[in-house]
Amino acid sequence: ATPPQVMFGVACVCGGLLARALTGAVQEAAFHRYGFASAAEVLFYRNALGLPLFLLQPQGLIHHMHSWRADAVGGLPWPRVWVLLAANLVFDYACKVVMTRLIARAGALHATLALTVQKFTAFGVSVMLLEPALRLSPRLWLGAAAVLMGTIAYI
Repeated sequence: ATPPQVMFGVACVCGGLLARALTGAVQEAAFHRYGFASAAEVLFYRNALGLPLFLLQPQGLIHHMHSWRADAVGGLPWPRVWVLLAANLVFDYACKVVMTRLIARAGALHATLALTVQKFTAFGVSVMLLEPALRLSPRLWLGAAAVLMGTIAYI
């Protein structure tokens, strides 16, 4: 990757972390003001407000719908891709529910730390199971260790 690509990636990660932190702070303020009863409303808006963004690229959605109906997608046989997609949707929703409840009870900082540890664990498992070539990259593990150390130091 070229330096501008790396900088763009770093900027995207920083922007995502900032957006997540701001969202958590807003949710925490809403829970303090309106009580935990607004958790269901927060979940609804987190899911519903993003749906219109899919309408910006209808060609991409149609293309993927057609390509996913093929006999194999990305080397995986037909039903397996859809099972993985369904599992991803279920676990993503469960993660959102748990994080929303954690923000309501313990605050946005604790939820962000828990989410960072969860993402680090998922990252490590993915690298170990899915991409053997990445296991040898010292830069990858140095970056992963930096994220983990930063999270531990924050605690």
